[in-house]
Amino acid sequence: MRSFLDRFLRLFGYAPPPQGCREMNRLEWAVCKAVAEMMWPEKIESWPSYRDADALQEIDDFLGGAIPRQRRLIACLFWFTELWPLLRPPFRRFTRLPVPARQGLLDRWDRGRIFFFNLCASSLRMLFNLAYLSHEKVKQRIGEAPRPDCREPVAPRRLKRRGDGSFEGILEFPALQGKTIREEADFVVVGSGPGGAVAARELAEAGRSVIVLEEGPFHRPEEHGSHAMRTLKALYCEQGLRHTRGNTPVRTMQARALGGTSLVNSAIYWRAPQWLFDKWRDQFGVEGLSRQALDPHYERAERNASVAPTEEAVWGRKGLLFRAGCLGVGVESRPINRATPGCRGCSECFYGCHINAKQSMDRCYIPAAIERGARFYTSCRAEELIIENGRVAGVRARVLEPARRAAAGRVEVRAKATILAAGVMASPLLLLKNDLPGRSPAVGRNLCFHNGIAVSGVFEKEVNPWVGATQGCDTEAYIPEGIHMEVLWGNSAVLTARARGFGQPLRELISELSRSAFWCISIRGSSRGTLSAGRDWEPRLRFDLIESDVRMLKRGLDLLVDHFFAAGAVKVRPGLAGFLTEIHTPAQVEELKRLRARAQDFMVGGNHAFGTCAMGADPRTSVVDSHCAVHNAADLYLCDTSIFPTQSAVNPQLTLMAMSSRLAETLNARY
Repeated sequence: MRSFLDRFLRLFGYAPPPQGCREMNRLEWAVCKAVAEMMWPEKIESWPSYRDADALQEIDDFLGGAIPRQRRLIACLFWFTELWPLLRPPFRRFTRLPVPARQGLLDRWDRGRIFFFNLCASSLRMLFNLAYLSHEKVKQRIGEAPRPDCREPVAPRRLKRRGDGSFEGILEFPALQGKTIREEADFVVVGSGPGGAVAARELAEAGRSVIVLEEGPFHRPEEHGSHAMRTLKALYCEQGLRHTRGNTPVRTMQARALGGTSLVNSAIYWRAPQWLFDKWRDQFGVEGLSRQALDPHYERAERNASVAPTEEAVWGRKGLLFRAGCLGVGVESRPINRATPGCRGCSECFYGCHINAKQSMDRCYIPAAIERGARFYTSCRAEELIIENGRVAGVRARVLEPARRAAAGRVEVRAKATILAAGVMASPLLLLKNDLPGRSPAVGRNLCFHNGIAVSGVFEKEVNPWVGATQGCDTEAYIPEGIHMEVLWGNSAVLTARARGFGQPLRELISELSRSAFWCISIRGSSRGTLSAGRDWEPRLRFDLIESDVRMLKRGLDLLVDHFFAAGAVKVRPGLAGFLTEIHTPAQVEELKRLRARAQDFMVGGNHAFGTCAMGADPRTSVVDSHCAVHNAADLYLCDTSIFPTQSAVNPQLTLMAMSSRLAETLNARY
């Protein structure tokens, strides 16, 4: 098929890609080259060209790791971009248009309010920004140069390294490749994130034998650089491209690595308020969860992870400006509780902490579990629940080669009890792909997020948003409205993927990054979606933002704009389709506030996901009971944020850890 397509494209004059290109065909390479020449040409003063940044080669390598479904969508994007101009004068393919005409076409797609064209433009920009802005030469040009103190660990890694470079208690792909391994344990845990790692440690502390299966590899940040596109490919599910289908795509990112998403998040720890547990009890029949019941577990988790308020010394100027903006509108700000002792404000949490300051699960709970006898198998995707005599007797997993994810072995673990802690996407997928007798119809239903948007403001003086904690401070002033506002940084490549514009306007925006700050809001809305299974092991997500949630997002956007100008911003970029790219004046702010936005006008993220295996009393509407036991499935338990019946009020990690600690107590008593 590929050779036929190659001959077909050659007939229309498409040149072959260069020798190093292994993934893109002739048309795709031509389109990528045409876009790159428009965005980052050879002769623009002081900017590296797309060739200098190896942008096309990076895109080719990235596409080589895409799952088939995502790869087909990207192929359609390239073909549509190439052929659409044939339908209107001058009736020429995109790659045959002069550079100004190419930019004009993409700018029209970007500025209009036709959702499909907005999506095509933003997808192209995201792909090229990720490739270009990940390069060290470009980072140096914008001022995001690496800091020497962000490469020197504040403490050694707690795990014991063997002479061959492996670590005690962790079996990685080379030790599993080509083998069929059968094990027995008291407990088998699927997933090593905050839910699975806490359960593993506390069960091991009680003297129980524990084996943990983790689908991702053991990632060592100190052995890797800070290249956003390669990090997405190596660490994130669906290479960071996972999104929902619906009236606007919600981008949601989950890590696939030892330690789960704790490896790449901002290590934020908040206790949930009592009213959340009251709501779960009254609406869903959840019993036994309260602050009184969970506070001892909260305290234990905070102590084990060294949680403390973020010191002002590592807020960075972006945090100080956030505080000024809060004061300017008359609300209080506060430091965020984070598990980051020794943090130097490197703002590189997205890659995994290079200096061992962030207490992700691979640095605190997993080493402690191993010291007490637990074992962790990495690159093992759990695919089959072993069902015998009406109970779940364990798990069968497939060993996956980390880069290509090809099958290369098998692991079977039989246990007294099985704990699924694979996350909101993977846990329900495993249940859906196994024919459990009496399985609840609620599996995969009730999907919800902390939906959010990010806004940037530009100031007169340098901000250097890459200096300071990724998320060092927030305000709880709007939480009663269901809106949470906080400082944000990830990296320039990911954040500017949500920018507007092409060519010179985009280059001007990027040149102002050193004077920019990014703040975000997330909402606790009422929209609900579904997760279903396909032929592969990636979820199909359907989610529509309802009108009340759109209004909440718009309210949050208006608040962010007010906060920026109160902090002294000279201009704000709201990132709203069909509206001004930048606003400078009070009249423009009022125009924005009068605007009635649509769901598709926002670029929405949803990185706190919940609900696909909700907790409750009724097996018809919930998947687990109040003690995390799966309805109608003996010896099967679930502990990740999929069991939350609704969104939490704030970041859910600490509450999940407390619930996992509570589950370990229950299991120790039952088994």
